[in-house]
Amino acid sequence: MTLCILEYVGNRYPLGRELEFILDTAYSFSDIVPLPTLPKITATIDDKDKFDRYQIFLEEIIHFLRSNKHKKPIMGIVPRLAYGFVANLVEFYIDEGLNAFYVDFEARNPTTFKQNLLPVFRTLTQHDMAGKSFVYAHNVDAGRIIKASDVVNAKDILSFGFGFDAMGRRHKGRRMPTHVRQRLNTLPNRLRLFSKNDYGYYRILNPTKIREIYPSDSSIPINKLSRGLSVNIAEIRRYEKLFNTEQLGLEAFRIRQIVKEFIPTQYLATKEHVNKKHIKIMKRFKGDISKRKLDQKSLLDIF
Repeated sequence: MTLCILEYVGNRYPLGRELEFILDTAYSFSDIVPLPTLPKITATIDDKDKFDRYQIFLEEIIHFLRSNKHKKPIMGIVPRLAYGFVANLVEFYIDEGLNAFYVDFEARNPTTFKQNLLPVFRTLTQHDMAGKSFVYAHNVDAGRIIKASDVVNAKDILSFGFGFDAMGRRHKGRRMPTHVRQRLNTLPNRLRLFSKNDYGYYRILNPTKIREIYPSDSSIPINKLSRGLSVNIAEIRRYEKLFNTEQLGLEAFRIRQIVKEFIPTQYLATKEHVNKKHIKIMKRFKGDISKRKLDQKSLLDIF
């Protein structure tokens, strides 16, 4: 399945030919057409009027996409919004007949982004859509490499434990001070490779370490990874991304089979680099999404 997710970086809503170009591009290169993400606009939505305007914009582009005679399914975008608007946005998509959604993590991981995820999955559950929807994790962060450690817990793969059906790699970089970025550029080449055996991201500085964790099912030649430590940074990053995407994808396929017979958190708990506190967070999250929605009218009557 191919998704062409486009990010519009302007401070105003795209209109006319500009918007048609964005939508036609997403339509042409996607099997399920994702609505564009507008981070600078959604970041400023802090009242009902601004949210209503955003909803009207989404309604117009959904209708535009549906006017194409070769109809394709549409995927709604759930950006980082003020908490009170997230459930309303998901309900809007459900009313529009959408059952595919992507959540923009904005380079965060599910354990720190869980509050933003709750209204998404709770709303789907309340509308009996949780098992009938496709939910995709976009721009998920893997977790930060700790200076004193050669391996860190892989937090991006935990998205499946929170209810996501698929996950893409992170496209956004983290914001960091200029002096930190300049220092990183002077460090020797290194790899950061995912191991599906223990759910660790390993910091690799020499070819010997690659051989220790290299799996037998990888289609990325080991010499490409080893050679990357001595070539330009662009080439090493290319093979690093290919390897990690491949291994995450293979593990996602394995989890899909496991979910049919077992509880995902039980499987995740067997992985050495999955923190026990994160297992507890996932279990609590599953309980929280099934809680009954507060009856606002009843509360108003009381108070």
